[in-house]
Amino acid sequence: IGNNTIRAKVLSSTQLSCIAPPQEVEDTLTLLSIGVDHHVDPKLVPLPFHYIPKLKNVSIKPCSGSFRGGTLLTAKGLHFDNSTRLLCRFGKLNVSVMAISSTEIQCKSPEHPPGFVDF
Repeated sequence: IGNNTIRAKVLSSTQLSCIAPPQEVEDTLTLLSIGVDHHVDPKLVPLPFHYIPKLKNVSIKPCSGSFRGGTLLTAKGLHFDNSTRLLCRFGKLNVSVMAISSTEIQCKSPEHPPGFVDF
């Protein structure tokens, strides 16, 4: 990826898996080339790989709700528009998100016993 050589894990005859190395500049596009033993087949066209900015959550309101769930929460932050896989996580339970803008999302709290939960 870019100028970095990374070992890939073979998942099947048609799939590989690797971990992208850290990138200092967010929101950049680099190229992914696939090869064997550091030799890249020149017939293979490099594939684009896009590093996206990290999500940054700034605030969540309200910060409490009914243990029966259904409280509409609004989270404000940065870069919420860069993923189609956004979700709200209450402890270990994931709930779907409604994107309002690139800086605001909403979700409804699930049913949960009274007490604190990590978000």
